[in-house]
Amino acid sequence: MVNEKYKKLDKFIKNSMKKCWRVPGISITIFNSNEILYKYVGGYSNLQTKSKLKITDKFCIASCSKSILCAAISSLIEKRKIPNIWNMTLEEVWSKNIHKDYKKVTVKKIASHCSGIPGHINNDNCEKYYTKVQVKLNKILDGMKSREKLANLILKEEPSYPPGKSYDYSNWGYGILGAIIERLTKKNYSQIIEEEIMKPLKIDANYSLEYYFHGKNYVNGHYVDYDRDKNKKYIPLKKNEWLLNRHQSPSGKIWMSILDSTKYCQSYLKTLKKEKSILKLSTIKYLTKPIINKYGYGWINNNKNKLKRIFHSGTDYHTSTLFYLIPNKNIGIIICSNTENNHSWSIIEELLKTI
Repeated sequence: MVNEKYKKLDKFIKNSMKKCWRVPGISITIFNSNEILYKYVGGYSNLQTKSKLKITDKFCIASCSKSILCAAISSLIEKRKIPNIWNMTLEEVWSKNIHKDYKKVTVKKIASHCSGIPGHINNDNCEKYYTKVQVKLNKILDGMKSREKLANLILKEEPSYPPGKSYDYSNWGYGILGAIIERLTKKNYSQIIEEEIMKPLKIDANYSLEYYFHGKNYVNGHYVDYDRDKNKKYIPLKKNEWLLNRHQSPSGKIWMSILDSTKYCQSYLKTLKKEKSILKLSTIKYLTKPIINKYGYGWINNNKNKLKRIFHSGTDYHTSTLFYLIPNKNIGIIICSNTENNHSWSIIEELLKTI
């Protein structure tokens, strides 16, 4: 039974799925700090096999997981398992043997994409190294060694822009952030996330590409192809197809159902409502406060002084996810699709009309 408040939104989604979106599959939840107010699941997990999409199917949440890594680091700081690294410099947490312009860059600038670390690496040494460590035949090389190598290669080169003066969204930067926390804890980033975030919230997450292609309840990504008449077609990925060289970055390697993604986002709303949760109120305000270009620590915040809208989107393996929270209304929405085009913002616009 659809909540009366969301009947118009439900009609909009169902009509759009039928008439114009033509996406393979889409899952949506709307929730407050304690319950799911609305949910929708439509379409297929895999167009080729005609497997119906289920609300328990796992999606790659891609860059939406950046905030999870930052939350895990903050949890370690709160418990005094590591020092407060956010205000520490790369010289302090990594090495003195790095480029002079990186030595005084603070870790929080990596989390907020204003550290000087580029979004794309043109360095020959980096390209040669990552050609060797690409994912092949579903085998993933040791991520800790990979990220440590990445950090050492990049931080010895000149920054691509003056640190703290500009913004360049960087998955490579989050790879280095992962390497820093792994060095401090002597644990893989997935262990850290499991211990600090997933287990306390009772979330069943996975970090292996192999399960994406072989396990049950994992959605298949679909890429767009066009026939001779230029009609849009969605083609399911095949085994080993379109694997991206992203194991250098801990963000983008988490697979979880929309129900579990909802649990994670509800933990923020709970804290902001002064209900028991995994993070302190002061920590959430710290993590979501923009440093530059509206970007905080894995969250985008449109208002520097108030938490009116915080969100993040992610796209990988031809799937897409959006986490969108409206803290002052105690409302959140998550939209997951198994293609890169999930019409998220049109759904958000419709949602905003109802609240």
